[in-house]
Amino acid sequence: MKITDPEKVFQGNEIDLRGERIAPDLFRRVGENIVLRIRASGAPSPQIVLGGDTREDTPQLMSALSRGIMNRCGSIILVGVQLPKPVAYFAAELYGADAVAYVTASHLRAGCNGVKVWFTNRPPSRSYALPLAACEAVNKHEEIVREYQLFLLRTFGPDLGRGTPLVIDPLFGAARLVAPEVLKKCMFDLEALHNFADGKFSHLYNHAPDPTLKKNLEELRSVAKVWEGIGAAYDGDMDRVVFVDENGDVASADEIAMIISDYLLTKRCKKARIVYHCQSTNALPEVIEAARGNPVIQETGWRSIKEKMEEVGAAFGSEISGHFFYGRGLYPVQNGDDGLFTTFLLSKILKESEQTLVEARKNLPAYFISPELRVTYDQGRNAHVIETMRKRFENDESFSLSAIGRDFRAEKNDEKQWCSWLVFRTSVTEPQKLSFRFEGRTLPHLADIKHAFLESIPDSDQRLRDMLEESYKASVGDPTAYYRRALEVSGSLPEQKEEGRL
Repeated sequence: MKITDPEKVFQGNEIDLRGERIAPDLFRRVGENIVLRIRASGAPSPQIVLGGDTREDTPQLMSALSRGIMNRCGSIILVGVQLPKPVAYFAAELYGADAVAYVTASHLRAGCNGVKVWFTNRPPSRSYALPLAACEAVNKHEEIVREYQLFLLRTFGPDLGRGTPLVIDPLFGAARLVAPEVLKKCMFDLEALHNFADGKFSHLYNHAPDPTLKKNLEELRSVAKVWEGIGAAYDGDMDRVVFVDENGDVASADEIAMIISDYLLTKRCKKARIVYHCQSTNALPEVIEAARGNPVIQETGWRSIKEKMEEVGAAFGSEISGHFFYGRGLYPVQNGDDGLFTTFLLSKILKESEQTLVEARKNLPAYFISPELRVTYDQGRNAHVIETMRKRFENDESFSLSAIGRDFRAEKNDEKQWCSWLVFRTSVTEPQKLSFRFEGRTLPHLADIKHAFLESIPDSDQRLRDMLEESYKASVGDPTAYYRRALEVSGSLPEQKEEGRL
């Protein structure tokens, strides 16, 4: 993503600016624009929390942001480098700041960096802000780490992890600074992998701190199985988490969302609204409704999920990439996403239910859902491909087509009004990429919608069809193994032949 004018991205309450080889001068201008926007809202002395992740150029970009903020007479609450994004947001609530500027490219490869900006939209007159003068900077690194850890200890109890094995993998990211220490304080029997800073992420697949990449989870899966505990892998800034169960199998974000939704609706916020990603399995809204909650569907994007939660007053939200969001009364930051908090909450749920994650997953419904197929195609033709697909499903009476934000969702009614579906879109952050995902109640339903999906791609884009077929086969591999849980739940898992017999 090439960005040259910070004013063009300063729309909405939360901003995510990322790209490759970003010049520090751009960050200086971003810092100036943060202060100017806060002043325009009526706040006389803007205070900004400033922090960043473990990337090599993060300190340089933080310094540029600091110059911009100071140029416009803002003041800085410094939480420092290598500190997770959720802790920086927590600091804004604790100190009553007007905004957070956190330097990170999240899960993207080492060559990228950027900044996430959150405007807290506080009233101009407030008594709980720090008494800082214009252009003053204070270092609150040690204090905020201590306060964040105390929050987790008070919320979940100092003996939550007693006798519980847990393996975490910060993937050389910012989780390394906070997570191991506080988990040990909660008495988890802890093993931490890749628990040092590597700004190049040189030991990771694609040099990216991305827990959704299978190759980045191989060591975690092996160690969790030996450790006989759950595993948790965090992205670069710790706002996302992917879990592995005691058998070393990856638990999908939808499965974790089902477990958390059922718990919250039963124990904490009955009949609440829960926002879920339009690429999530149909099993998720079914679990929400079974617990007497109200599921609300939303388009792709962590910011979109948070905005929908704010709009409908939701208690919880989730996205298939591993973002889990918590509404008012559940977490100090309204609709905040925090991978470590989710680790604590999942551990609490499993402890209270006296279940392992393996056992909890077995109790969940499961259907035949494809992996998300993200392919780099022809940026000049991507919009044409999506428009052709939209018209095809819009004119097919066997499908209903809806636009959920920028995402298109084609649904086909099957038995008992259950819908097989296909979601297709262009990537917002990477316009050269296309994204597809589909689901069926049975394998034949999945095959039908997969066939309709591929046939909807224009004949002139046969290369794209071939790419998607290859991507699907590479991601799924052995269908019996990939869809094992869905086959088990449906009672369709083929019998295993005894070793040594035909």
